[in-house]
Amino acid sequence: MSSLRTLLRQPSLVLIAFVMVLFGGFAAWKIAEVRAAMQAQVARELTEQITDRVTAWEDQLLEQTDQWIENAAANPPAAGRLQTLLRRRQPWVDSVYLWIPNRQLTLRGEHVEVRGTFLFPPYAPTEDTERLHAHPCLANARELWRSRSASTADVADAFVRGCSRQDVGVRLVASTEAAALLASVDRYDDALAALSSSGLSHDLPITLGIEQGLPPFRVVINRTQRGQLLMALGREDDALDLYLRTGLEVAALDAPSAENVLTYARWPILAELRQHGRPKEAQRLERELERAERRVQAWQEVRERIVPRIVTSTSTDTRFVYDQYAETPFLLFYRPVRDGEMGAGLALDQPAVLSDLLSALQRYRRFLAITDLNGELVSGVRSGGATLARIPLSRTLTHLQIVVRQSALDSELGKLPNQWLLPAIFVIFGYILGFYALIAQARATENQALMLQRQRDFTTRVTHELKTPLAGIRVMAENIELGAFRDDAHRTKMAVQIQAEADRLTQRIDEVLSVARERTLPKPEPFDPEEAALLCIEDWGPRLERAGITLEADLQPTDEVLGDMEATRDAVACLLDNALKYADEGKEDRRVWLNITQVGQRVVFEVVDNGLGVPPDKREAIFERFVRVEGPNRGKAGGHGLGLAQVAAIAKAQGGSIRCDEGVDGGARFLLTLPVA
Repeated sequence: MSSLRTLLRQPSLVLIAFVMVLFGGFAAWKIAEVRAAMQAQVARELTEQITDRVTAWEDQLLEQTDQWIENAAANPPAAGRLQTLLRRRQPWVDSVYLWIPNRQLTLRGEHVEVRGTFLFPPYAPTEDTERLHAHPCLANARELWRSRSASTADVADAFVRGCSRQDVGVRLVASTEAAALLASVDRYDDALAALSSSGLSHDLPITLGIEQGLPPFRVVINRTQRGQLLMALGREDDALDLYLRTGLEVAALDAPSAENVLTYARWPILAELRQHGRPKEAQRLERELERAERRVQAWQEVRERIVPRIVTSTSTDTRFVYDQYAETPFLLFYRPVRDGEMGAGLALDQPAVLSDLLSALQRYRRFLAITDLNGELVSGVRSGGATLARIPLSRTLTHLQIVVRQSALDSELGKLPNQWLLPAIFVIFGYILGFYALIAQARATENQALMLQRQRDFTTRVTHELKTPLAGIRVMAENIELGAFRDDAHRTKMAVQIQAEADRLTQRIDEVLSVARERTLPKPEPFDPEEAALLCIEDWGPRLERAGITLEADLQPTDEVLGDMEATRDAVACLLDNALKYADEGKEDRRVWLNITQVGQRVVFEVVDNGLGVPPDKREAIFERFVRVEGPNRGKAGGHGLGLAQVAAIAKAQGGSIRCDEGVDGGARFLLTLPVA
């Protein structure tokens, strides 16, 4: 904060900083502009690539469906084989439809409408309900049941035996009713036997039963009834296997056959699979039944809306029809063939078609979603960021659109070399460097001002301390000159005082000169740290004792130190002098500790006191020149802020260090560390 204030006080630095800010802002704007342009270009190229692939897929889809429709119309009797082949080759092809549409002819001047008809798939066999209701064997058994003159078993036997020589359709009805009667009295084994009396195997595929003229719902009822009886007999696995097989066969039927039996596939077949722990099989059957429902809806669309249309020479060539409102919407591709004499279509399974589309866009698949025109998700990914682009399926699935997620652009940008990154790094680096240079300049200016202030304070203190002995010397010399001291004793006393003041003046001058020059060790020699400490104790012990301070020493054996013993003794003496100067006069028990220890390859001189101490924010600055801790009661004697700077210089000259920590009871702890020889 102070550096910032210093910076603001200098107009030239402020101007430079302002120019740098402008330059940095301009550079950032240009970099952002380059990046935005690159993003826009990559987005355009990405959208064009996906659009090209979608167009190619639509071309292929139209070409294939056109060809298959032509093949089906060329040979209507083989439409069933073609449908089987297409289902095997293309999962998204569901059904083939061929029909003759309604036409309007002119006969004898009158317009006559000829009703159209389906060519493929054929309608499923139907049941003559009235004939079956009136059939003698069935009627006799029902009358016997209503009369209550026979037991349930006898009535069931009347159904089975009475109709045993009839056609399979009658036998199916008779066996179904007989099995229901026997199951009502818990005779499940007999009920299974009654079902088998129809002569229809439960393994007979439903399609073969249809080829034999059986209504598909009768075959399905026979199978579901058998499954219920197996379940009642505890043969759960056999029953569920039969249910699953029956449901899948129903889901594979052509639309006319599946129309009236899909309900049986959902209940009880699908319900039983879910209820008895077959979730995977139930999910598989659910998907197949939904596809069958779409197939039936497409067939109903052709039967009810497309076949009845009057075909004229101006009829439009409509291609795709879809039901956007149904829960399972169908997708139908159709067109007139043979100049309108015939209609042909393909029922396509939309989920499978979309899966094929996404496979064609495999490179981008994880970034694509397919939605309807209202934005509702139909297929693809749900997440991936905002919408980058929307690509319509303009020639095929016009009710859908492809949504390209923002993550596609991020992925493409990640593959490109960051051409804008290198200049951005240089600009940012230069900007940061310039900013730190300004801060450094401001700090240097601030430090220079601080040093000038310290020097002025030092000059004031030194001038005061030098003038005091000089004034004393001058006064005493003038008194001697004026003859104020007539006897030799007084003159001798004045001479001694003049000499003392001169020594004091010399000491101050030597202190200033010793710090002014850098401390060097021209001839470092090994010495015993304990010897240097003992000399200090011998010199400073009496002084501390006269001041009422107890000196305690703990000098442990250490290796020798390579350096200058006199300089080291001066440094330790300076630390002891500080302990004396900054003793706490308010404490009765004032102490100073001098310790020597060895830590690895270092010898540590430790001087600790319980005096006034050093504030934490000053514990580094006190080793600089002219720095003193100001305040009331800060020591008995003055100073110039040079002693600790001299200690730091002595430590540095010998390859050591000095630091200040918290002492005892708020005092100071100085640690002078020197390397061993």
